[in-house]
Amino acid sequence: MVKTGLWLELEALIGFVVGLGLAALMGQRTVAVVMMIVLEIILTPIFSRVSIPHFVNLQRAVVGLATAHLEPGGLSVRIFGGDGPAPPHAASTLVPETTFVAVCVIIAWLVGWTILGAWRMNTRDA
Repeated sequence: MVKTGLWLELEALIGFVVGLGLAALMGQRTVAVVMMIVLEIILTPIFSRVSIPHFVNLQRAVVGLATAHLEPGGLSVRIFGGDGPAPPHAASTLVPETTFVAVCVIIAWLVGWTILGAWRMNTRDA
C-alpha cells in the first residue's frame, strides 16, 4: 500500500511540475493543459504499444513510459487499460529499459521543466 501511495505521489508530482513548467514557458495555462492531456492520453499509449526501431531511445525518453516501469505490481497498467491486474505480458510489451534509466528519465523531466519554468519566470517582463 505504501509503494502504491508513493507511486501515485510521484505521478502527481510529475504532472504538476511538468504542467507548471510548460505553462510558465508558454505563458498560458490552457494550451499547456491540452498538451499534457495529449501526452498522457494519446502519445504515451502509442509509444508504449508500437516499437519504432529507429526511435527506441526517443520512446524511452517519454516520462509516462518511465513511470509505467516503476508502477507497483498488482495495479493494472494504466497505459494498457483494463479494470483488473495487468496482463502477464504487459511489462514485456513496454519498451525495454532498466529501472535506472527510468529513474534518470523522470529526474531529467522534473529538473528540466523546473529549470525552464524558472528561467521563463525570471526573464518575464513585470
